Amino acid sequence: MEPIELVKAAVLGVIEGLTEFLPISSTGHLLVAERLLHFDSELFTVAIQIGALAAVWWLFRHRFFAVIPGAPSYSDGGVRLGLQVLVAFFPVMLAGMLSHHWIQAHLFSPHTIAWALIGGGIVILLIEGLKPPVRVHDLDRLPWRLALAVGLGQCLALWPGVSRSGATIMTGLAVGMSRGAATEFTFLLSAPTMTAAAAYELWKHRHDLTADMALLIVVGLVVSFVVAYGVVTWLIRYVQSHTFESFAWYRIIAGAILLGMLSNGYLESHAALPR
Repeated sequence: MEPIELVKAAVLGVIEGLTEFLPISSTGHLLVAERLLHFDSELFTVAIQIGALAAVWWLFRHRFFAVIPGAPSYSDGGVRLGLQVLVAFFPVMLAGMLSHHWIQAHLFSPHTIAWALIGGGIVILLIEGLKPPVRVHDLDRLPWRLALAVGLGQCLALWPGVSRSGATIMTGLAVGMSRGAATEFTFLLSAPTMTAAAAYELWKHRHDLTADMALLIVVGLVVSFVVAYGVVTWLIRYVQSHTFESFAWYRIIAGAILLGMLSNGYLESHAALPR
């Protein structure tokens, strides 16, 4: 194996860790980065997401243990929140099963990603400008209908470039959740969503695993865990006193740059990105 391949794996691990839980679309960034780096492996892309997910499992372990009888943090409220997370997960599971092949055939392209980045940025600015009144400050008081609403909003993230965290956080804000509550619920919702998606994709691409690929996966997974741990810790503090407008402008600028790259031939305009 060439050393440059390990460098590419580490770079993609950094990108995954940075973008998975920020409202800027990890899928969009990874798909474009893989094309630019000439690094195409669905198995690798899925595997390094487990590193980012592991950071959330660890940071919110008290929430996850709260659903296990006998655990120190077990409580009726914890079980209730766990069930709400599962309720919110159901819509994207159903939508993903029904539309998976259509999405891969029509939405995994540079142009669709670019417009999703720009459109998502505009939506964030609109929601921030409207300033919906906050009715839920604490997840222990989250109504079931709002949990379901966030789950429905997550379905928008099936479009690469929209951002799963962006769709769920902004839906949460739109229906009256505080920034902290919407962000934390997004992190919790990532557990079943990302676990189910990763399990399906890993099983589908299990025959692609080789010794060299295993080494690349370990490098990317460890890097994504470390970076995601820092990002999630930072974002929890950041949302207490900041809006998401800076992420909106980043998305708009990134989408415009991607369109510029397409128009100048740095990426193929019509070919679907590898997936």
